Amino acid sequence: MMVTTEVAIVNGLVRMVRQRDPITASHLDAVGLLTARLGEALGLDPSNVERIALAARLHDIGKHAVSLSILNKPAKLTDDEWREVRMHPHFGATIVAGFPHLEKFEKIIRAHHERPDGRGYPDGLVGDQIPYEARMIAVTDAFHAMTVSRPYTRVLTPNDALAELRTCSGSQFDPEYVEAFCDVMGFRARSYRSA
Repeated sequence: MMVTTEVAIVNGLVRMVRQRDPITASHLDAVGLLTARLGEALGLDPSNVERIALAARLHDIGKHAVSLSILNKPAKLTDDEWREVRMHPHFGATIVAGFPHLEKFEKIIRAHHERPDGRGYPDGLVGDQIPYEARMIAVTDAFHAMTVSRPYTRVLTPNDALAELRTCSGSQFDPEYVEAFCDVMGFRARSYRSA
């Protein structure tokens, strides 16, 4: 299999993140895999699945610009710290915009924390204003974040995480993608807990 220029650049960026923050790099890889599964379940053509999976592998690349002491803080974040964390979609979009082969991911990365109800960030987009790829990544990102141990959250079982996605369907997450993802995960949920 030939590695395209964009795949090579994505691999290099994820390696860069891994040197500084292995937890985030592992999360990027896992969300890429989960998003590919979701794209396949939705019947997207293989080239589109690969494109969205690459975007998913970059969704948190902007955390490279956030202080590690904030990213790994085990206690509740202060308002200032939370503001810095909430800048990572903007930072990520800025990073990929600097690469001609990756600029197509800019809007997706910027929008991965937007919500259908308009209460997301950084732009407060609503419903279909959010790129569909970002709405897909929001679901897989949240699932993985809920099911993997991190300093600042408690771990949920895959079934509890899927239930939480369903609870937030329509407000925080796109219902179509939540249902498709729940169908995909089924009994195989445990196999995707880490990459």
